[in-house]
Amino acid sequence: MNRRKLFQGFFLLLFIALIALGKIQVWLGIFLITLLMTPFYGRLYCGYVCPINTLTEATRPLAKKKKLPVPRFLKHPAVRILVLGLLVLTMALSTRGGRPLPILPLLTAFGVLLSLLYDEALWHRYLCPYGTLLSLPGKLTKKGYTVAPATCIGCTKCVQVCPSDAITMQDKKALIDHSECLVCGACARVCPVKAIEIK
Repeated sequence: MNRRKLFQGFFLLLFIALIALGKIQVWLGIFLITLLMTPFYGRLYCGYVCPINTLTEATRPLAKKKKLPVPRFLKHPAVRILVLGLLVLTMALSTRGGRPLPILPLLTAFGVLLSLLYDEALWHRYLCPYGTLLSLPGKLTKKGYTVAPATCIGCTKCVQVCPSDAITMQDKKALIDHSECLVCGACARVCPVKAIEIK
């Protein structure tokens, strides 16, 4: 088992334990710490900590073989802001009402179920409110998966496996958008010429 899987397993168990103990605010603290780290190390929360991503990867064998594409209207930037706003409003109203709703567990279940039916980018890039927040400091990321243009052969294998549509082709060379990259390493694992490394 690689180091990333160990981190994912640890944080998933921690997430479950915090829910069981009613200490989910600790999880929000963990998220804030990783948010502050994003400009320096990329979206580590997504790749190493997020329970939704961990469970989505674990349930891939159960997913539809041919998933539904991301609906075009959901790709509009306003949708991301709307979903984030709804989450913040729901959490505020829940806290104010004195009876906090199990928002994070419900969000986790929703994200995983959605990813079983649709292309994973629907959740990771277009709907996840945490991803929306992380994408902002992600634009400043100084370290992350990078493609060496001189080595890239333009096979597009990395594009096909990226769960967040963070890789595009420009001049027949792959280019990774660090603000959307989940730091999962799927692209590096399938690159036949080892053109993708963390730099």
